[in-house]
Amino acid sequence: DNNNDLTMTQLTNLLQTLHITHCQQKQDQKQILAGTSRATTATTSHHHHQQHQQQPFTEDERHPESSSHHQQQQQQLLTLLKTKLTASSDLTFMKHTRWVYDELTDFTTHEMFHCPLVIVLVASTQDENVHQIFQELLLLDHHLPKSFRNGQFDPSDYTQGHGGAKRYLLLLHDNSNNNNNNPMDDNVQQQLQSTFPSMDCRLISLDMMSTSTTKEDTNKLSSFILQMTRDGCIPTLERRIVYLNAVVSNAKKGVKNVFKQFWRKPKTSDTTTTTSSLSTFLTGTSDHNPSSSTSTFTNSKMNSSSTNNTSTNGSSSSSSVPYRFDTVESQARLLADSLFLIQDYETSLSFYRLVKDDFKMDKAMLYYASIQEMIAICMYAMDNPNPSKAISKYSRDIHYAIENALYSYTRAADEEQFLLQQQNSTMTSNRGSNSLPLRPQTSALATRLATRLCLVLSRIITPSTTAHLTPVKLMEIADLLASASSHETPLGAAILLEQASRHYLAASHLNKYAFHMLMSGHMYRSCRLERHAARCFTASLAIYQQIPQWKELIDHLHSALAQQLYSTEHYSLALLLYIELMDGRTGGKISTKNLNKFWNHILEICKNKPAEAKKSAKLLREVVLGPNPTKSKSISSQVVEEIDDSIVDSTKNTNDAGSLGGVDILELCNLDLPRIYDSTVEVFEIASIVEQNDKDTLLSPSPLGGEGIGAIA
Repeated sequence: DNNNDLTMTQLTNLLQTLHITHCQQKQDQKQILAGTSRATTATTSHHHHQQHQQQPFTEDERHPESSSHHQQQQQQLLTLLKTKLTASSDLTFMKHTRWVYDELTDFTTHEMFHCPLVIVLVASTQDENVHQIFQELLLLDHHLPKSFRNGQFDPSDYTQGHGGAKRYLLLLHDNSNNNNNNPMDDNVQQQLQSTFPSMDCRLISLDMMSTSTTKEDTNKLSSFILQMTRDGCIPTLERRIVYLNAVVSNAKKGVKNVFKQFWRKPKTSDTTTTTSSLSTFLTGTSDHNPSSSTSTFTNSKMNSSSTNNTSTNGSSSSSSVPYRFDTVESQARLLADSLFLIQDYETSLSFYRLVKDDFKMDKAMLYYASIQEMIAICMYAMDNPNPSKAISKYSRDIHYAIENALYSYTRAADEEQFLLQQQNSTMTSNRGSNSLPLRPQTSALATRLATRLCLVLSRIITPSTTAHLTPVKLMEIADLLASASSHETPLGAAILLEQASRHYLAASHLNKYAFHMLMSGHMYRSCRLERHAARCFTASLAIYQQIPQWKELIDHLHSALAQQLYSTEHYSLALLLYIELMDGRTGGKISTKNLNKFWNHILEICKNKPAEAKKSAKLLREVVLGPNPTKSKSISSQVVEEIDDSIVDSTKNTNDAGSLGGVDILELCNLDLPRIYDSTVEVFEIASIVEQNDKDTLLSPSPLGGEGIGAIA
C-alpha cells in the first residue's frame, strides 16, 4: 500500500505522542503565565507573548525563526494527516470496499453490461434422452436467469436479432463411468449435430470422479473456452453492434426523428410496470444475489405482486421491466454499453447522450443517473488516459455529469425512502413524530449506486491529480461525497465522510476536515470498527488541539477516545485522557452520569492495572517536571522517591521499609478531585503524613499549579 494502514498499537503510540506534546505545550503556557517557566528566558517569553496578543500581524516579521518553526510544525502535521491518519483510495480495505459495491450493484435492470453473448446449454451422457433434454432447453426459458424471463434481455437466438445470444449445446461425458457407452463409438456428437443443425454442438469427456482436475481435462476446457470466445463471443458482439446501430440510428437519428421527439409522451405506469416487489426494490439485490433494479418513475405505483409473474409453461410476463429489450431505449443502452466494452468511448458517448433525454422525460431517475455516470466516465477515458495529465479538456462537463448523476441517484433514493416510510408508518407513529430518522441498516439500490460512483470519483482524484485541481474544485468534490452519505448505512456513511475529509484536507480546509473526520469516527464506532474510529478521532483531535477556542470539541474527542481505549484495554492512554477531562476548566461541562463513569474507570485502572497506571503517572510527571527533574519536586514526589525510585509504589507494613501506614500512593499530576460527598473517599493533604522538617517546603508554591493531594478509597 502507498499509505500505511496503522494497527491499533501504532495508533495508540501516535495518539500518546500527540497528547503528551499537547500537554507539554499547555504546561509551558501555564508556567509562562505564572512566571515560573523552566526556561531561563521565561520573562522574555512572557513579554513576547504579550506583544503577540497586542500585535498579532507583526510577530512573524519580528521573529522570523519562530514563524518558520511554526510553519514546519504545520507541514509536519499535514504530512501526518495525509500519510498516516486519513485513508487513501489505495488502502486494502478501500479496494475491498469498491469491490463489494461493484458486486452489490451488478446485474441491475438499468445497465446492460452483463447481457451475455453466448448461452451454454449443458447435458450429460448419463441422461436417458439427451436430444429431448436439449429440445426442452431450447424451447422453454424457465431455466434461464431472471433477466431473460422478465423481458430485460432477448431470450431468442442471436440470428433473430434484438441482440440475442448464441446457443452452445455442450454434452459432458464421464470417463470414470464404465457402465456408460462410449459416446465416440456411438457417434453421439454427430447425431446431436444433425438433430440441431443451426446450433454449435460440442462433446467433452472429463474424469468427473477425481478429486482434482487433471491436466488433460484442463486443456480440454481451455480449448473449448478459447474456441467459444473466438467463434462465438467476438462474432456475436460484432453482429449485435451492427444490428443495434442500424435500429437505433433509424429510430433516433435524423431530422425527422428530432421533430418526432418533440411529441414523445413520457412513459407512465400504464405502459411500464415494475419487476420486483417493494422489498427487492429497496434492497436492490441482483439475480445471483438475488438482485434486481426497478423503475423509479415518480408517477408509477409499486406492484409488489409482480416479482415472479410467470405463466404455466415457464415464460415470463411480457411487461415486467420499465424498458423491454425490444424498446429503442433499451436497445440504445445495450449498444452504448457494448461500444464501451470495446473501448470505443467516443461513439459510446454519442449514444448515451442520444437516449438520456428520454429517461429524463420519463422521470426514470435511476436510468437517467446511470446514463450521466457513463457520460462522465466516457469523457474521462477520452480526455485523460494519463492520470498525471494536468489539464482536462472535459473537466467542466465531467463535473456537471457527475453532479447530475449524484443528484438523480439521491432523488431515486428519496423515493425509495418514502416508500419504505409508508411501509413502516405504524412503527414511525409509535416512535413519535419528534424523533430523528434512523439510518438504514441496508441501503437501497440507488444509494449503493451513488456510493459506488463516489468511490470511483475518489479513486480518480489521486494525490498526483489533486495538485492540478483548484481548492474550489476540491471543495465541490468533497461536498458531493459528503452529501451522498445521507442515505447510506453507518459503514457506507463512514467511508464517504472520510473520503470527503481527504478532499477537504487537500483543499486546506482544516475545519471541515476535522468535523467530517469526527463524524466518520462516530460512524465507524457504531459499526464496532474501533481501529478506524480511533484513527478518525485522532486525526480530528490533532486539528482541534491547534484551536484552543474549541475546548468543547477537544473534550468531546477526549471522552470518545478515552472510553474507546478503555473498552479495547489500552488502559494507560485511557487514563491520560480521563485525567485531561478532569481539568478544572471542564468543571460543570460534564454531566453527572459521565463524571461518575469517568471516575469509576480512573479508580478501576489505578486499582486493577497498577502497571498501566504507573506508566501514565510517569508520563504525567515528565510533562510537569521534565524527564530528569532536579528542582521543584512536589511533596508527594519526594515522599514516593524516598520509598522507591518510581511513581507508583505499593508500600506494605510488613515488607517495605519506608511504609506510610500501609497506604498505597499514586501521584497523578494536575488531577482535580470531584466536588462530591462520598464517605468511601477520604481526601487529605499530603502534609499530614510528612515530617515537620518539610514544613517550609509545603508552604512554597507548587510547580503543579496547586497543592499536592491524595486519596484513599
